[in-house]
Amino acid sequence: MTGSLRWLVGYGMLAAIAAGSAAAQSDSGNLSFASADANGCKVWAPPQLSLGDFQPRYTGACSNGKAEGSGKLDWLDRHAEMQVHSTWEGYFHQGIFVGANPFTHSILPEADSNEYIVSLGETPDGSVIAFASNSSAGIMNLCAAGMLGISVNSKVQPADDATVKQAILSAGAALQAVCKNTAQSVQVNAYAKPFSIDATGRRPAEFADCRLDMQTHEISSYSNETSTLARSKIRVAAMMAAMAATQKQFAEFSKRNGVASWVTASQLDENPFRYEGQVVGVVVSLDTMATRDTAIVGGALEGDGASLQLHGVTPDFPGRSHALLVAAKVGKRELLPGQDTNAGVLTSITRIDSITCADAECDDMLSWARGANRIDWGAPYVAK
Repeated sequence: MTGSLRWLVGYGMLAAIAAGSAAAQSDSGNLSFASADANGCKVWAPPQLSLGDFQPRYTGACSNGKAEGSGKLDWLDRHAEMQVHSTWEGYFHQGIFVGANPFTHSILPEADSNEYIVSLGETPDGSVIAFASNSSAGIMNLCAAGMLGISVNSKVQPADDATVKQAILSAGAALQAVCKNTAQSVQVNAYAKPFSIDATGRRPAEFADCRLDMQTHEISSYSNETSTLARSKIRVAAMMAAMAATQKQFAEFSKRNGVASWVTASQLDENPFRYEGQVVGVVVSLDTMATRDTAIVGGALEGDGASLQLHGVTPDFPGRSHALLVAAKVGKRELLPGQDTNAGVLTSITRIDSITCADAECDDMLSWARGANRIDWGAPYVAK
């Protein structure tokens, strides 16, 4: 691609940026471009060399009314009898001094700031721009750009961190193609749409950003709102699917075992006669094994501290770190094994079936049982 063609490609991208940007007003409305020779050839005046204090004097090539190519620019001090304050000699592009070497990338200077938006062209992953700053002398210093931007194309999926990071690396490579010796760390922003500046001067919001070490090509402080949101949606969908599965399992367990009501241990302790002879569901955890087939269990739900005798268990009954959903037939109040006083009387239930939970409060099996799906403890069970 020839230099002039690269200029046209870059200029086309920056034309979109220029629309609505204060920095891209016509020359008559943009005081940062000033006539610098007898023919009206214009140059860009950076903030450090305000036109109120300095007069530019240019000799050299000109194209489309602006300094272009090899030339020399003197800055005359208006407060010192127009003596030469500083001289820039080298190459100019689109009216902007670019240094000792020719420059073909399109540049959009931002009025009243020290920044230039430079088109670095297309990569396989999108369009790259650099946010270059002025040096202390007011000269654009692309190779000290502190930030890059890439407007990703359809090849890059914003929710796919791997392709986004590859696009970020390609943006760094585009800068290194121009500034081969740069070894700095830069901020890189990724945009989902072509970069543009609106009528108020506001830039678009990036969907991802990071720090890129231009020497090691390592990416750090990476953040991607799109992929974070996508992962969140996946987690929510998985959680909803898991909740639906456990709700179905709960309903099937209840139906298979003929559960008439789901009750708390406290409800059984308070009045077992209401449920005597019925099959109920209850959530319990082990307090202690009383015999080889009888466990003293407590209610595993929050605030349910009552104890019951659970018959029909085995010595491998799960420990206290795991609650159980138990389908059990309600019996009478019974003495605890080895007790002969009423102080050792507890409501007895006999296990028919059970499901061991993953935790001590059975959250994995009952996470669905909130809001409209809340279990009506103690009432006749109706699957929801």
